[in-house]
This record gives sequence, C-alpha cells and structure tokens, in this order.
Amino acid sequence: MNAERRKEIEKAVALMNEAQSILESCRDDEQDYHDNMPESLQNGEKGETAQAAIDGLENAIGQIEEAFLFLLPRFDTGLDEIDNDAVGARAAGLGQGFHPAGDARGETYALTDGLFGN
Repeated sequence: MNAERRKEIEKAVALMNEAQSILESCRDDEQDYHDNMPESLQNGEKGETAQAAIDGLENAIGQIEEAFLFLLPRFDTGLDEIDNDAVGARAAGLGQGFHPAGDARGETYALTDGLFGN
C-alpha cells in the first residue's frame, strides 16, 4: 500500500474512532436515562423505546469495531509499500498472534492503539 492511500485510511480510522466515541457517549447517556426511569416507565413504551435505542447504538458500535478489522493492514512485508514488492507480501500465518490494531509482527498503529485492549 502506498503512503498516500495509507494516510487516507489513517484519516478514515481517526474519523471512525471519533464516531465510535460519540456513539458510545450517546449509548451511555441513553442507558443512564433508561436506568433512572421509574420502573413503571421502564416496563412501558418509553422504556422499550429507550432500550431499542440502546440496542441500536450497541449494534452500530459493534459494526464500527468490525470494520476496523477490514481496514487495518494484515500483511507482513518488511516494506511500507506492498505495491513495490508484491512478491514479498504474505498474509499473517496461523501461528502468529493477532492484534486487531496491529500487524502480524505485533506492531501497533498509533491511531487505533487505544481502541483495542491488549
């Protein structure tokens, strides 16, 4: 992957991190709203609506987390640009550890380091 495309992907990852943070904050606020409702409202239409919003936000957060796995490089090349040495590029082997925010050598990417716990 060339440097220009890598920078564009890094920008997308940063925006996705920001979106995830916003969604998590909204989910937490909605959860607090639901939890602080009187029990009679929690079991009624308002409670069900709040719970549906919480579930939708959880789903969206999960989709963003899953999308990271498709965006982050999974190749061990020894070079920054796969385009320059396609023969040397190979997928991570089964015996190599997997860190969703890093590569097969265990190196992590700065923009996503805080997203996934070690």
